[in-house]
Amino acid sequence: MIEKLQHKFALSREGAVDMVKACISVTVTNIVLMASAGILYLLISDMLGEGLRTERIPVYVIGGVSVLILIYITNFIQYNATFLSTYKESGVRRTVLAERKTNR
Repeated sequence: MIEKLQHKFALSREGAVDMVKACISVTVTNIVLMASAGILYLLISDMLGEGLRTERIPVYVIGGVSVLILIYITNFIQYNATFLSTYKESGVRRTVLAERKTNR
């Protein structure tokens, strides 16, 4: 799979590996974002159902804070995996292109 990515997108081996890591990190980030909607759904269903009981409030507060922390962490990792590796690969590609031009 790495070789196909290298050929299709003209990447170095490290760039192709970084692309796979970026795809995985984006997937994890999106799953964490869906977890926040799940907690909100549970909260609203409790409120519309039998009413929000006081013993359930800490569950929603802890769950909400946990999801916010996970969103921050996964977005930080996702940003580094996608944009910083893209800039690094762009530099590698430019260097290779410049070396080809000077060798001709």
